[in-house]
Amino acid sequence: MYSVVRFADSVNNHVSGPSVANFDLLATQARENLMPETYMITYKEKTKKIKYQGIKMVEVELKQSSTVTARMPAQPHFNTVNRALSIVDSLDKKVIVVAVGGKYSPQADQFSSLLKSNYGKDCRMVVEGHGSDVCGYQLIEFENLYKNIYRRADLVLLMETPFAKLVFEKEGFSTDNMAVCPTVVRWEDHVEKMKKNPEIMEEIKSKYYKKYKMPSDAEYILTVGRFQKEKGHKYLVKAAKKILEEYPNLYFLLGGSEKGTIDEIKKMIGNEKRIKLLGKIPFQDIYALMANSKAFVIPSIELWKNNRIFFAETGPRTVVEAMAAGIVGKNVIIASSSGGTPWKFNMEEWLIKASKVGAETPKKPIYENIDKGVYNAKNRSLLIKQRSPEAIAEAIRIVMEDEKFAKRLNQEGGKYVEKWYGSIMITKIYNRILDSIC
Repeated sequence: MYSVVRFADSVNNHVSGPSVANFDLLATQARENLMPETYMITYKEKTKKIKYQGIKMVEVELKQSSTVTARMPAQPHFNTVNRALSIVDSLDKKVIVVAVGGKYSPQADQFSSLLKSNYGKDCRMVVEGHGSDVCGYQLIEFENLYKNIYRRADLVLLMETPFAKLVFEKEGFSTDNMAVCPTVVRWEDHVEKMKKNPEIMEEIKSKYYKKYKMPSDAEYILTVGRFQKEKGHKYLVKAAKKILEEYPNLYFLLGGSEKGTIDEIKKMIGNEKRIKLLGKIPFQDIYALMANSKAFVIPSIELWKNNRIFFAETGPRTVVEAMAAGIVGKNVIIASSSGGTPWKFNMEEWLIKASKVGAETPKKPIYENIDKGVYNAKNRSLLIKQRSPEAIAEAIRIVMEDEKFAKRLNQEGGKYVEKWYGSIMITKIYNRILDSIC
């Protein structure tokens, strides 16, 4: 067997896509007895709300000593590697060092090199790529460093979809050391809770209807995501402005922390009372809000810089969460065709092959064009042309007008997520990929 050392954010310290995905993977490994001996090197937690079961936590103070600031501006990096070296004697002869996200790859690379050269460990180094951090802005900003790290890594594990692998190929990288694996989303507990206690959905719905003064017969379109340019909120707001007159009881609810582009969005909304900003939504409310919605919209866009991908979602986890919510709810997913999102709806066509190291990269799927930039993703979702308020509006019209088709999208999406996004199945695939490099 082998020990695993993971350089990662804690969800108690920094809530992000990679940190949540890391937690869901580790929690599933622990619960299902699928976890090798695992250490997590992380910055000291601000809170202790969520515990990492079965993990040996090694915490590092995220601070810069005033006495060395001018002489060692990268002190937190050195603190992390220095602290990790304290556990060397506890590690198995075989060690897999994992950087959860590209930003931790320099630390993981340095640590694994020391394990090999100074401690005689049979060590493998893995970079988990969680989105554009591995193939976009980070690669552009620190190109020489990351190109060298990725090339000598034993495995670059691209989380979510094959999109990032295609980007690497376009950049001229060898992908012989790359594999693809979706992130683990532990949706089952949330769905089971709502199945056993359906009143939860009604209680949360009533809470938000009362808070935002919505009539009891109102329907709503929901989106959840931080207010940043790449999330495409402005295209959803433009679509809402186009369609609200057609449906007097329709509302648009936008959830997300009030930072980034929030002022621009508020200005666009103006005095429109049927577009509501919810702020940061408590996680325990999200699945019920999704399930009660008419549609959950993901309007994300790709950002490019000098003809290179700067930011794109390689596969938003909200796709899985929303499809899972549809098992107990009525919601349909309307998602932009940007980045890796199109691959989220045809896993049966690529997952098994693409999860093998060095496998051929699957091509971008092509779906049936219904009308005006709206595509039918295997009756599991509606995909829309990115940056197109017209396409978003048309997709919403389809959901509002064709109840039979909307019901089919909802049901097929639920069946699909149960078959292809089970947290245990994805965890086993992840473990198999790590086993393959030892």
